[in-house]
Amino acid sequence: EERIRLAHEALQVDRNCPAALLMIAEEEMTSIEEVEAKLRQACHTLEHGRDPICQGPVVISNTGQQNRAGRNKALLVYVKWRLGMCARRLGRLKEACRLFKAVARDCPYLSAHENLIEALLEMKNYSDVQQVLSKYDDLGLPKSAAICYTAVLLRTRAVGENLLQVDYMNRNF
Repeated sequence: EERIRLAHEALQVDRNCPAALLMIAEEEMTSIEEVEAKLRQACHTLEHGRDPICQGPVVISNTGQQNRAGRNKALLVYVKWRLGMCARRLGRLKEACRLFKAVARDCPYLSAHENLIEALLEMKNYSDVQQVLSKYDDLGLPKSAAICYTAVLLRTRAVGENLLQVDYMNRNF
């Protein structure tokens, strides 16, 4: 309750405060469309280099501003991740994949790879799933159950396709 009240106060001071928009989106909005609208507003503010604290363009000249810029970058990555989840829930899988790829590139330790794999599997884009898995292996991150399960499913699918081809060839002769 206190956090939401403070978020509303921050929005009265700066109607584009990304942290406050994120808080409102996650805590108060009741539909995916409403959440997405607030997140897009926050993303737009962060992408255009506006620092909500100093009310101006971000200029890195000292440690305090560097910390603020780092916080804004982390916030932007998180907002994009949440936007990808919204797009996926709304059935916009290509947009979700684009956002998850950006998040995975900017912040590989988030579970964006798993989200990306799930969206690609929904699209039945198995070759891209295989590419994501190989990139994930190259990063050397610990494997989650979802990553292991997906790798096994892709191997099983490849074996099944080979068996179907052999069966088809046997029937034609």
